[in-house]
Amino acid sequence: MVKKFKKATHIFVVIIGIFTVIAVFSARILKSAFKLIKYNQRLTPVDQTVSLNQGLLANSGTGVNSDINAVVYPAKEVKLVSIIQDQDISQAVRQAVDQVGGIRLSKPESVVLIKPNVNSNGKFPATTNPIVVETLIKLAYRAGAKRVVVADSSGVGWPDTLKNMTRTGLKQIAEKAGAEVVDLETHGWRKIKPVGAEFWPNGFRLSTIIDEVDYIISVPIIKTHTTTGITLGLKNSVGLLHRDDRLAMHKSNKISEMIAEINLAFKPDLIVFDGSKSFITKGPDIGQEVAGNYIIASQEILTADTVAYKVLKKLGAKLNDDPIKHPMLGHARRLNFPYQEVKI
Repeated sequence: MVKKFKKATHIFVVIIGIFTVIAVFSARILKSAFKLIKYNQRLTPVDQTVSLNQGLLANSGTGVNSDINAVVYPAKEVKLVSIIQDQDISQAVRQAVDQVGGIRLSKPESVVLIKPNVNSNGKFPATTNPIVVETLIKLAYRAGAKRVVVADSSGVGWPDTLKNMTRTGLKQIAEKAGAEVVDLETHGWRKIKPVGAEFWPNGFRLSTIIDEVDYIISVPIIKTHTTTGITLGLKNSVGLLHRDDRLAMHKSNKISEMIAEINLAFKPDLIVFDGSKSFITKGPDIGQEVAGNYIIASQEILTADTVAYKVLKKLGAKLNDDPIKHPMLGHARRLNFPYQEVKI
């Protein structure tokens, strides 16, 4: 009986010991978890600025040096939206991209798509400044891209995209920088109907190029537009749309809402707004020009569009004070696109 009691006591002590060890380790795990939660809360972009490990940023290969191949000095913090004003547009692009974390490719030897605004055959601000595109090509290769493609489809009134790119100088500069230039009219199409696209009851056709690349950089212009009032990041997606769907959209009195809904189909990894020059009247191909020398960069298209909207108004465009009251931006907000108000 005594032996059985001693054996039972021994087993009990062992069990208590095991539970004690488990409790200690659990407490340590919970403590670490709470520390991690607090750390992540500090990373929340309250003031449009978050901390980021500099090593990660250094690997992105972007910096603010005037020499694109110089040693990279990463930003100490990453912004939700960066706004740079500088007469040196290439420098402004590098600095703006650096401040939002650089071009961070998900895998080695990625294929990068740069989607400028080549709606017409006019030089910037009718179309994206070639210097902005050239700088982004170099940054993409610096970040480790295997291949960079510059692609768009011009507007209905200017059907030959490659001819338009040649006339603006974009094609020559992009190819010299090592990019492949593509007219999306000669590319493939995929029918899609995103969830929530109420103004596209039958869906729309989008270029298959978005399925063939690993990273998308949208490069819109900060300017006005006679039909939609503004042409910024959301509207830059129109160049990926099949021409027939594009024509149908322009006949609709819900064109702004339809443009917002195109962006339900894909999300650019980086948006870099060209505000080297802007139209503050008319548009898209002619208007009153203002040399604002702005470059805006972000990974969140709606938030960035509201910032670009405010910059456009600041430059003299006659716009409502509240960007979200614009039907395109307001509809994107209703569609739950990520959004934070940013003061400029």
